[in-house]
Amino acid sequence: MEAFFHADTADALLTPPPSCVVDAIDALNPKVELLTACVARGIPVASSMGAAGRTDVSFVRAGDLWESRRCPLAGRVRKYLRRRGVTAPIPCVWSEEEPADALAPDADDPRYERGRIRNRLPSGIAMPGIFGYALASLVLDLVAGRTAGD
Repeated sequence: MEAFFHADTADALLTPPPSCVVDAIDALNPKVELLTACVARGIPVASSMGAAGRTDVSFVRAGDLWESRRCPLAGRVRKYLRRRGVTAPIPCVWSEEEPADALAPDADDPRYERGRIRNRLPSGIAMPGIFGYALASLVLDLVAGRTAGD
């Protein structure tokens, strides 16, 4: 299913409840909306934080969102979740590497169909895949009823 997650699509996208949700949303508000909706419904969710601007795989971490460090996206997600009263553990993948500077926005990019035009945040070619594999491992733990590291 191809859809943009937001408050108006939450019920349609999360009914019936899936076994697990993988969050790889780059936009802050929809990411927070999805995590909030999953926690409220008791749906296991694993989330990918910011791979953008990173190139060193040795800084990639997996664990609880509330323990993540040095990731600007994770910090904003935690802040917005706290405002909504969400404090449940959320397995996630993040990088502790300082991100590189963003590139200027490209208003002609056809992907700007929704929201404001943003600076482009490139990542090293391997980073999205590494985040994806780490996220897949967290999802397997969730589906098997294990916590990370068991």
